[in-house]
Amino acid sequence: SFQKLGDNGGELTTLQKLLVFYKSPISKFCYHSSAYVIFLVLYAYVVLFDFEYEMTYMEIFLLIWIFNHLINEIAEIAAEPSLSLRGKINDWVSSVWNRFDMVSLLLTCMALGLRLHRQTFTWGRIAYAINTTVFYCRLFRIYHVSYHLGPKLVIFYRMISEVLVFLALLVIFILGYGIASQSLLHLSRNAFTLNSTSISNIMKDVLLTPYWQMYGELQLEEIAGMCLMRCRKTVWRSGSLRC
Repeated sequence: SFQKLGDNGGELTTLQKLLVFYKSPISKFCYHSSAYVIFLVLYAYVVLFDFEYEMTYMEIFLLIWIFNHLINEIAEIAAEPSLSLRGKINDWVSSVWNRFDMVSLLLTCMALGLRLHRQTFTWGRIAYAINTTVFYCRLFRIYHVSYHLGPKLVIFYRMISEVLVFLALLVIFILGYGIASQSLLHLSRNAFTLNSTSISNIMKDVLLTPYWQMYGELQLEEIAGMCLMRCRKTVWRSGSLRC
């Protein structure tokens, strides 16, 4: 028979049963998961529909929620077994999920600082949008306890280093092909007429054109250029269109 958990070895009272149920690991996990899903829905709503120059009540409530999360992370750092502050922080950062929390909190602080000024309001919205990805990636923590999804997450995490090696090799081919193809497609480019806009366009063409071509987006209309009968010398030298 099971050991009695009540006072003096007796049966549990109704209140004690509720406390045991509330403090059980599975209940805490369900509460945390449900609350985090609600948080993601609220965050998505604010970013998509309720992000104005003047803070709305929904955004203020969202920031209070994130501030509460910050307090919980500080308490988690304080509860680490190391005696020194540096050791506690190192122990806390050793968890990949805490790294997600750190990045999301830093992005939130940066986004809040940027959105408070009209000159940088757009950048604040961009920071909010990027932070959405971080918050959703943290949702993997809930999947981690799944019998089927948990091992796959471990495999994916250990595979990241191999993917980075593959990307380092891929960059060489992208740069080589991108520079060679752009040098043949745009014969009229001149270094003396470059500005910040043209340089950004060139970098975009060098990097993105071969990248999308790997997926079948060949951009044949750009490669074919204009009809030679309609191509004038001034158009060719301007570099705005290909002949």
